[in-house]
Amino acid sequence: MADPLSISASIIAVLQFTSTVIGYISEVSTASKDRQRVLLEVRSTQGILSALRDLGENAGWTDSWILTMKSLNVSGGPLEQFKTALERLALKLKPVEGWELARKALAWPFQKEEVNEILRLIERQKTLFSLALQNDHMYALEVFLSHSHMLIICHTQFFVSNDSKRGRKFTR
Repeated sequence: MADPLSISASIIAVLQFTSTVIGYISEVSTASKDRQRVLLEVRSTQGILSALRDLGENAGWTDSWILTMKSLNVSGGPLEQFKTALERLALKLKPVEGWELARKALAWPFQKEEVNEILRLIERQKTLFSLALQNDHMYALEVFLSHSHMLIICHTQFFVSNDSKRGRKFTR
């Protein structure tokens, strides 16, 4: 899974599953702090993944960007680990039928330590996704600075040329 299309497809699949899990979390009737923390982390990670997907679709795939995205999509990598955390959440939150539905709808099914473990996993992956976004911004900054440097050289040459035509020396 190294080509841009398969990487984008992986991100899209994880985003779709993230939306499903957010729905499951939202359906839990208790408003515990743990539930809110999990919902906030999953939603914020979803936003970062959406930005990565959009960059891949709209900005093009430079060599630097492909390497960054490949590193997120390796076996056991950040995308897979985030999906694993979502699967742990979905396993206990997925709607069921009958009496089990009524019992399950009333309570948050996770213990505090399990929530903390899942949150640590999600936060680590979110950090890696954020770093990937920053990598793209660093590339854009490099391009901008290289073009800015060229503009400064052209600007300087213009003034040196115009000043020498007028018989004045250019001073900086």
